[in-house]
Amino acid sequence: MEELESLARFLIDKYWKKLKKKKNVIGYSGKLQPRIRNGKILKDTLVFRVYVSKKEPPQALSKKDLIPEFLSSSYEQIPTDVVEIGEIKALYNDPKKRYRPLVGGISAMHYKGTACTNGLLFRDEETGEILVAQNNHCCALENKARIGDPILQPSPYDGGTVKKDKVGELYKFIQLKFNEFKCPYRNFFHRIYRIFKESPKNKVDIGFYKPTVEAKQEILDMGKITGKTVPKIGDKVWKVGRTTSYTDHGIVMDLDWNGSVQYSRGVCFFTDCILIQGKEFSQGGDSTSFVQKGDKTIGSLFAGSSSHSIICKIDNIESIGKVKLLI
Repeated sequence: MEELESLARFLIDKYWKKLKKKKNVIGYSGKLQPRIRNGKILKDTLVFRVYVSKKEPPQALSKKDLIPEFLSSSYEQIPTDVVEIGEIKALYNDPKKRYRPLVGGISAMHYKGTACTNGLLFRDEETGEILVAQNNHCCALENKARIGDPILQPSPYDGGTVKKDKVGELYKFIQLKFNEFKCPYRNFFHRIYRIFKESPKNKVDIGFYKPTVEAKQEILDMGKITGKTVPKIGDKVWKVGRTTSYTDHGIVMDLDWNGSVQYSRGVCFFTDCILIQGKEFSQGGDSTSFVQKGDKTIGSLFAGSSSHSIICKIDNIESIGKVKLLI
């Protein structure tokens, strides 16, 4: 073990000054590591791992920017392994503060609400208006809000006021369909209704407000997104939200989650959602956070527990909301 650590230190001392000048190189591992191939760790080969912000094909790089396949010690050649980890940035911005222009991942909510997260920009397919997405329960208060109601940034719970912090007006929302209500009278009539009708199901918890200030298609601290994607089971995902800020340890567990979600007014049943595994990947106040695989969005977080989060699929948001993600 000591011999391997000494070998790693030797390679760092001998090669790092040259390696760090090469395009996209941002770091290295201080110890020899197993090779990573197609996301899998191969334990049979130890390599000198070089971290880059972006992995490019050899033909796209100049000769001086190519990382050698092997690094030579005094008695053997050690293979290199180039691993892409993205551009590393200090995450020092507080999502609860006031931001202009608006971006995704910051605190924002209906003026009579508590605290939620601001979403991404969409274009309305019917009117062409540029809109900001938020969960229904964030911008429309579980169907109780009125079109034109003010949206604040930061959220009311974070000090936002109508006088100083109005950033938009509720434009439209998809009604949440409840299976049960906490109000006993409403629940009684709803049960009678369900005798004749199938229990309602939801695919999205989404609404949209029209911004009255400048808004950018960016996520706080993380920059621009380039589009949307459909994830695979096992994919690692990240998000920026009002409460937990940046979290990147979410793992896609299920692409067809169906289940009940508790709201302040009652219970809604959802279908065709994404289940993310990750302890404290999200908490209260992170609702609406758009979850990303790389620089592409997979959907909007709207519910969860301490160990799992539920995501509305981006395709369902677009089709049901009659909007298109602004790229």
